[in-house]
Amino acid sequence: MGETVISGKPRANALTGSPIRGTGFRAKLKLPGVPRYVLPGWENDAFDTAAVTAGELVYTPILVSETTTYTMIWIRVEGPPVAGLCRLGVYRFQDGIPGALVLDAGTVSTTPPGVKEIAIALTLQPGYYFLARVCDAAPNLRCVKRLSPYTYPLTTFSQAQDLQHHRTLLAVAGQTAQVATGLANPATTPNATQDTQQACVALREN
Repeated sequence: MGETVISGKPRANALTGSPIRGTGFRAKLKLPGVPRYVLPGWENDAFDTAAVTAGELVYTPILVSETTTYTMIWIRVEGPPVAGLCRLGVYRFQDGIPGALVLDAGTVSTTPPGVKEIAIALTLQPGYYFLARVCDAAPNLRCVKRLSPYTYPLTTFSQAQDLQHHRTLLAVAGQTAQVATGLANPATTPNATQDTQQACVALREN
């Protein structure tokens, strides 16, 4: 069984995403009345399990293609049990890095293993955003399998001349305090990239 935590309200002054550059974007598949669990802008066909690093604040870029209301933000904890908390949230996209805080959704416990979701009521306009996650422990989380995505929400890069463009997330270490005190606003500036396999936070529509 999953665990649901009721969240507070989002920040009303930060609900518009960074404009979508270029022309056109893909529509979404929908089934009326059926919940959609999504990582907006991503397409992948496999999952994996990855241990997160305690205190590392990880930002996952997403692309919202049409005005959408999200009702859950969630992670899935895999065994063995590791006691701790993870705080989840959403940031605006500002010139390639996270900017203003859109939503601090609160925390979920990492025990027992299973789906950990927080109820939200967040309407986002089309644009780019970042999902944020920081934990005070090092649980194993369900994540996107490395090299399985065949669509990323934006252009990625490598930090070396190796043509391996799988460093698709941004991160900053040493942020354990934000689990207890709340996510910083504006965002703590990232100083590193992270692997696709650390994309562990997702949303629910409907």
